[in-house]
Amino acid sequence: MVRTRFHTIAKLGHFNDMLAWAKELDRLCVEKGLAKSRFLTPAFGEVNHFIVESEYPDWAAYGRENEAFFSDAKIMAHFRSGVELSETGELPWSEAEEEAPNLA
Repeated sequence: MVRTRFHTIAKLGHFNDMLAWAKELDRLCVEKGLAKSRFLTPAFGEVNHFIVESEYPDWAAYGRENEAFFSDAKIMAHFRSGVELSETGELPWSEAEEEAPNLA
């Protein structure tokens, strides 16, 4: 299992706009047959921290979906529009985790 998280900080007063943006992005992805995402925010910590989390069965599935995502003009146009909702001076970041292996 591979889990990815896309993090950004929504502008103050625009958290609901960020959520609406993410839901539309998710709708476009699901329409294309890509993984459904969930939307998270820390219970404590940075204000307006917004996370889009997706899961894939393995790295190969992630690679296929990643390529499909970045090669779709409609998805990318919507993805890029999210920059207007991010706090000025904050750069989004991504992370990926994989299921812990059994080591020899």
